[in-house]
Amino acid sequence: MSEQPVYKIKEGQGEDPREVVKLNSTIEISLNTLSNELAYFNKAVTELESQAKIEEATMKNIEDHNPDIMVLPEEKMNAIMMFYQAKLKAKMLREKLAECQKTQTELIQMSKDIEEQTGLKA
Repeated sequence: MSEQPVYKIKEGQGEDPREVVKLNSTIEISLNTLSNELAYFNKAVTELESQAKIEEATMKNIEDHNPDIMVLPEEKMNAIMMFYQAKLKAKMLREKLAECQKTQTELIQMSKDIEEQTGLKA
């Protein structure tokens, strides 16, 4: 069993010390920092556990309703996944492209109107 670290209160902090020093080390840490770090990692562990359970439940649901995919070789499942991701991304990009082209057309027309009415070129 490894030796437990030894901490001492950092000197010169007055009556309400909030910083400690780890002996035989160069680490200095405030209790607020330690508390914040612990809270962060407690939250992260809880969130990661929940996300993992959701993904595992999703996998189980897919497997239960589509047992035929479980017999596909991993290479085939990867190809299907890559195809579907590309399909979704292409759809999203095409929608964004259409929005940009519409705005581009409106800006070109606005630029022409301004030039015709004022003589100023954008």
